[in-house]
Amino acid sequence: MDRKTAVASAVLLGATTAAWAADTRFGLEADLARDSNVNRAASDKRADTYLTAEGYAARSVITGTRSGLVLRGAIRGREYFDYSDLSNLAATGRLAWRYQPNPGYTGAFFELALSGEAFQFRDSDIRNGQLLGVSASAGKYVTDRVRLGAGVGYDRRWARKGDVYDLKNPKAWLSIDYKIAERITLYGSGTWIGGDQVFTARTAGPGWNGTWASQGYNNLSYKASAADPVFDANGDQFTAYRNDAKTTVAELGLNWGITGTQAIDIGATWYSSRPDSGPKYDGWIARIGWLMRFR
Repeated sequence: MDRKTAVASAVLLGATTAAWAADTRFGLEADLARDSNVNRAASDKRADTYLTAEGYAARSVITGTRSGLVLRGAIRGREYFDYSDLSNLAATGRLAWRYQPNPGYTGAFFELALSGEAFQFRDSDIRNGQLLGVSASAGKYVTDRVRLGAGVGYDRRWARKGDVYDLKNPKAWLSIDYKIAERITLYGSGTWIGGDQVFTARTAGPGWNGTWASQGYNNLSYKASAADPVFDANGDQFTAYRNDAKTTVAELGLNWGITGTQAIDIGATWYSSRPDSGPKYDGWIARIGWLMRFR
């Protein structure tokens, strides 16, 4: 659900096949963000600020008069200010095939995509692993200012240690872009995610009386668990749990192209996860980013 650049937006939501003949593109992205519930807890929430930097390369290949491939690879680093054990490095890749039956600015497009990611955390072995995702989506300009998109997908994550972060997640989303001015675009999206979710709970420390009810975890059931020392401090101890849940995510953002190759992107995300059994967690993320593209 990262909607970061005008280039990425064009690739994902409506570029014509003629644009796919461009040479390899390179870019840098940097975000500063604040997450109100970085440990995904119903209570005892922990907030943190983090900085993300990513460098990418993208290449387009025409496969027919109305179709093409887009390949993108990136290296991303993320540094958390308070809970530094969550800091991580990731290598990502994406291959998308796009088809536009009726060429033209308002012609609908269809996309099939395969993505992969491998990530290594500074000091949280249970989070290390890989992710593979598949998706199908469609989009269309309905006016010269408004573009709509919708899609479905499935993500599979494998953990290298333990099974708390062995996750299976079907998802579906809707998105809209509204061009306010020549270089300013307002965008929004809504996403539903099913399957596995991971949350944390305090299981020892001051104020813990040995019962789930003390944190609102009255009917807890889970599929896997493991100690999560990332958030341990001042005698508190946390445990990570995996269970089935339904999660909704809403995003609203603004992309401002300050030059032909640079943009400022600001946004806010709200998320809420309700498990089939156990506690509900929610939170928000606010971010500001700088984007730069090279030829």
